[in-house]
Amino acid sequence: MGRVQGPRGGRVGGALAGRVGGVAIVAGACALREVPGQDEASRIRKDADGARVSAMAASGAFTAELASEWVSGRTATVLLSPGELVPDEVCASTGPRCARWVPWQRILRVDLPGSRARQELRVLARSAAGEPLGAVSLTVQLDRQAPRMGPVEATPALGGATLRWPAAVDKGAGVVGYRVAVAEGARAPDCDPDVPPAWEGPELEAALTGLPAMPHTARVCAVDGAGNVSAGQDVRWTPDAEVEAPVVRSFALAEGAAITRQREVPLTLVADDASGIATFCASEAADDPGACPWWRPYAEGPSVELSGGEGPKAVRVWLRDPHGNTSAAVEDTIVFDRTPPEATALELEVTGDAVDLRWAPFPDALSGLVGYVVVTAPDRAPDSCAEGTELARSADESLRVEGLSVGVHGFRVCGIDAAGNISIGATGRARVRPTLTPPTITRFAQVDGATSVCGGLVDLKIEATADAELIRMCVEESTSCSSWVPWAEARAWRLSPGDGPKTLYAWVRDADGSETPVPTPLEIERVSCAPELELSALALDLGPICGPTDTALTVTNTGSAPLVVRGAEVEGAAWSTSAGGFPWTLQPGEARDVDLLATPGEGTLVLTTDVDGARRLEVPLSARADAPPTLELVGPADGAVLERGAVAALEARVSDPDTDARQLTVTWESDVDGVFAEVTPDGDGLAAARWQGVERSPGAHQLTATVTDACGATAEAAISVCQDEGYTADELDISTWTMRGTAVWDAANGWVQLTAANRNEAGTAFQTATTVSSAELDVSVRFYMSGGSGADGLTLTALDAARMRSFVGGAGGGMGYSGLPGWTVEVDNYFNSGTDPTREDHVSVHIDGVQRSYAAWAALPDMEDGRWHTLRVKVVGTRFQVWVDGAAAVDATVAGLREFPAYIGFTASTGGATNWHRIDSLDVAGFTCDR
Repeated sequence: MGRVQGPRGGRVGGALAGRVGGVAIVAGACALREVPGQDEASRIRKDADGARVSAMAASGAFTAELASEWVSGRTATVLLSPGELVPDEVCASTGPRCARWVPWQRILRVDLPGSRARQELRVLARSAAGEPLGAVSLTVQLDRQAPRMGPVEATPALGGATLRWPAAVDKGAGVVGYRVAVAEGARAPDCDPDVPPAWEGPELEAALTGLPAMPHTARVCAVDGAGNVSAGQDVRWTPDAEVEAPVVRSFALAEGAAITRQREVPLTLVADDASGIATFCASEAADDPGACPWWRPYAEGPSVELSGGEGPKAVRVWLRDPHGNTSAAVEDTIVFDRTPPEATALELEVTGDAVDLRWAPFPDALSGLVGYVVVTAPDRAPDSCAEGTELARSADESLRVEGLSVGVHGFRVCGIDAAGNISIGATGRARVRPTLTPPTITRFAQVDGATSVCGGLVDLKIEATADAELIRMCVEESTSCSSWVPWAEARAWRLSPGDGPKTLYAWVRDADGSETPVPTPLEIERVSCAPELELSALALDLGPICGPTDTALTVTNTGSAPLVVRGAEVEGAAWSTSAGGFPWTLQPGEARDVDLLATPGEGTLVLTTDVDGARRLEVPLSARADAPPTLELVGPADGAVLERGAVAALEARVSDPDTDARQLTVTWESDVDGVFAEVTPDGDGLAAARWQGVERSPGAHQLTATVTDACGATAEAAISVCQDEGYTADELDISTWTMRGTAVWDAANGWVQLTAANRNEAGTAFQTATTVSSAELDVSVRFYMSGGSGADGLTLTALDAARMRSFVGGAGGGMGYSGLPGWTVEVDNYFNSGTDPTREDHVSVHIDGVQRSYAAWAALPDMEDGRWHTLRVKVVGTRFQVWVDGAAAVDATVAGLREFPAYIGFTASTGGATNWHRIDSLDVAGFTCDR
């Protein structure tokens, strides 16, 4: 059935639609005159008495309709609908002329003169140029007489009664329904339209239930179609009593779940009671119903908010019927787990177009791991497992992904525990390269085609085909390559000492990095020649060097007769030699070094000896300068605003043509906080660091990433970011709080208790890990202030860190903040004459702990209702806004408000009256950064 509501004072706005009719009218400049319209029956709606309640203008420009035909006051509401052209102005009048035109609007409210029971209302419309667009006439019915009620009878029943009454009489708009208000005692309540009734509807009897066995009084009021409410008829009775307590048949937390990650969980209860269940109480701490602090209406849907801190939670529940009979306790246990699994390292292995992902089990200490979800995205891992493309969701600790396109693929693996918590996970990147055809050696032989050689020096010829340019080659007397040298079709090679058969193996590599998979062999017979010269290298290529570098070439006599080295000199300016004391005579098997100094560039070492075929030997020399690394910032974007307490990913991509990326070092530095991270890039050159927002200074930062290679060469790049200030209580260690007086940390429940329900207690708790700006701030907190006889209250205080001398202000009515510098928002439950602006619960704003002076205040509903409430305070400049339980309470400009570095905290006190004062889930946000 529908509720009947309206303004306070005995009349309920809104009547039932009924009577329709009228004629079409058009307007002159200001006067009104009736003009018959064409086919008026299709355009005019009348009620049974011919009263016009809706009509369309003859021009078709608009339609007007009464929101209610019957009214009880001096105002009628007209609903307007435009036709094909929307009029520019509209005017309504109850007289012959129209005096006030207003812009076109869909809802038009018209004042009614006099007290005539039936009044004609004319509505006109016109264009911006003043051209009349038609008019309509409507009939308003005025009814100010409330219905008359007959006597009410009450038949008592178990926990209630059945009320009956005769039909009310109304000569105007007619009776549309009845309202029943009920109160304990002998005083009947009013049929207040702003208070939900115990019953309402059109019937002539009402069944009331769920009432305790004590005297009650009910008032039954009639409501007519104009919204008038009768004074009503009273009836008194006492409901029949019940002595049997409710019996709980079954009870479970969260429908029997063993684990949850939700703080508030529903209670699943099956219970019997003849009078029904009125209230319930759920507690983790109470052992009997008398100690249970929070009895709530059962009809709201029973639930319990688990205490802070993770782990098993044992909850006891009692039920109570309307007569005060209390059930025996029932209990259930559930594990509260909000911590996601930890991550282990993700290993990736690429084979062709497939990637194998492997990881060790993710630890989860509380509820246990149940599986993993794997997601992917191009180029980099998705930011979370709720993004990207999901590849798998299972308990497996490996995954093979096939059919990947050429390019870089990012992967993220997240663990899921039995409570449903999903970890941030482990990440990795893999590059899928195009399929390459390896090069092929088509010829490997001595230049002259011989199958034997005198001595150890062999002139080799290698010919090969490849899809890309050949850049490297390798020749060994082994089936594995130990040194790659620049590609050349002709290459001299020194065989190992000793005569006899030798086998050489050759490989080549092209510019794509593809190599011959199997070496090509060459059989050569080495025959004796004396003396015989062997060099440690036929060419010296040092590759990249950091600066002047010492090296040497070893000359060995591998023959059977003495060998004479007549001289050694370097051609070319880049290299030099310090060798001297020539000639050298090397006995068989003797070796000697030719010392060389290399700088970037090329040269040739020329040796002259007495060995046939080797009287002049030229050894190519080459080295190049180490190339500096490069660095490119990937994220975040320049100018990014980092949310308060955020953990942001900082990424830079580095490369170095001469150094593997994993041998480079990247340092991240803030111009405000200094060096905060030093990381090693992965194989693809991605250097990632984590920005812990709660540990960083608020405001603008220039972040510089610097990469350094083995030679000390560097490259850097910088971006500007802004770190918003703020924090949540969960981000701070309890050791960063300063508590005074009776304030304590309740570890079992995860909240701060400022006072217990004892007399003359005072406690303050301030978060002192960091300050925030008092004039650019948004603070939210959950608070509890119940369980006692109604004490003073508690405050949210921004304490001026520069002027403070103490964390404790005046006690008692001073609520622990009186005299503290800064600003304070108090939630006050106790009236102190001469200090408080109202006897009602209220919220007020104070500067520098002055209680008798208010910057602003507002009345509140009952805050001592056994519930947790929310308080939000937002300060921007001199504008001060306060919300309580989501409802706006204060929005004021505080001229004396100034900016200062603030510690955010709470104060509370009790005097002769008591209450528990508790604080949970603090959230502080500053506005340091422009959006």
